[in-house]
Amino acid sequence: MVSGENSTYVFGANEDGDIIDFDPRAVVADVVDPASALLRLGYRVA
Repeated sequence: MVSGENSTYVFGANEDGDIIDFDPRAVVADVVDPASALLRLGYRVA
């Protein structure tokens, strides 16, 4: 996940967290906090 000025971008990553695919899998508009972006996508954040 990479937070921009107005959005958060979700990329494919390996088990170490390194981005392996630079084509975004999702763009969460108007959210710059990674945890909030995951919640908006329907993931549970502990």
